[in-house]
Amino acid sequence: RDFWSNANLYRDRGDIAYAQKAKQVLWAVLQQYQDDPARAVTWPEETTSNSIGPAWDVLEECPVFSDEDRLWASNTLLMVNYELTRHVSGWGKQADNDTITWNHTTFPILGIFWLSRYFQRWYGDVDSKIAMMMAEVEGCFRGQLKSWKPQCDADGYLTIVPRHLMEYTLAQNDYSWFESGKCRQF
Repeated sequence: RDFWSNANLYRDRGDIAYAQKAKQVLWAVLQQYQDDPARAVTWPEETTSNSIGPAWDVLEECPVFSDEDRLWASNTLLMVNYELTRHVSGWGKQADNDTITWNHTTFPILGIFWLSRYFQRWYGDVDSKIAMMMAEVEGCFRGQLKSWKPQCDADGYLTIVPRHLMEYTLAQNDYSWFESGKCRQF
């Protein structure tokens, strides 16, 4: 969260000190992936993974990063994006999904969405995997568009998937869930 909050402060205030702090945090985390390419994304990283792509998109062109830094960070973030797929239940079958989902799927799916969207926008279909990853994300949320209620059966988790669906659909300029009345049922 320190990375995300400092990236946002840099975005909002333009103070380079926030970008430097965000870089320090990002470097500390990404170095762990470089040191151990088999490192698994932790639960706290998974549940906040939706902030990584947008924060990096804000920071990438900041003068605290050299071209070499950008290349290293982008390659490592791509590795993290691929690692997140291991945390999605049913990964590889989500593109054909037509059922409601649960929060343990949508947490990493949102991280994959934002990172893949970043890579797709600025680098095209990196390694010919980004289009497939975006299809998996779309499939996950397509099934959820049919209902206000996710698979989660505990009240404490009931609001997570609808919040994730809202984030995804609004980012995609898709208002169908709102227009269908499902949001009102929520």
